[in-house]
Amino acid sequence: MSRKYFCYDCFIPLNNDLSQVPRIQLPIDVTVIRHPKEKISKSSIVPSKIISPDQVEIRHDMDVPTLIEDGAPYDSVVLLFPTDDAKNLTEMSQEELKGIKKLIIIDSTWNQTRHFLIQPNVAKLKKVKIQTEKTAFWRY
Repeated sequence: MSRKYFCYDCFIPLNNDLSQVPRIQLPIDVTVIRHPKEKISKSSIVPSKIISPDQVEIRHDMDVPTLIEDGAPYDSVVLLFPTDDAKNLTEMSQEELKGIKKLIIIDSTWNQTRHFLIQPNVAKLKKVKIQTEKTAFWRY
C-alpha cells in the first residue's frame, strides 16, 4: 500500500497493464553495490532494475564479492566513480568502450563510499567517470 509505481523490495512494477512498462536491453551488465543502511526507498537506482531486470543486479552487502571473472580482461569491468584518476568516458576509444562488459555503481552516501573503495575487489577496478562539463553544484 505504501508503494505507488513499483515495489522497491521485490522490483516489480505496480501496473495492471505490464505492456506499458518499458523494457530495455542494455549494452552491458550493471551491478549496483548499495550500503545496507541506506533506505532502498530513497534510491534512484531501483527503476533501472525494473526496466532491465536481467541485466541489472542490486547488491546490499558490506563485503563485495569478486566482480571480474577469472580470465576476463582487466578493462572488462569498470567502476563508475568520479575520482581524479578515473578516465572520462568521452575520452575512451570505441575499442575501449566495446571491451566493457560490466559497469559497477556504488549507491550510498559519499561518506559510505570509502568502505567500498578500500575493498580489494573494488579497489583494483578501473575507474571511469561521466563528466561533460564542470559544475559548482554540490552534487555530481
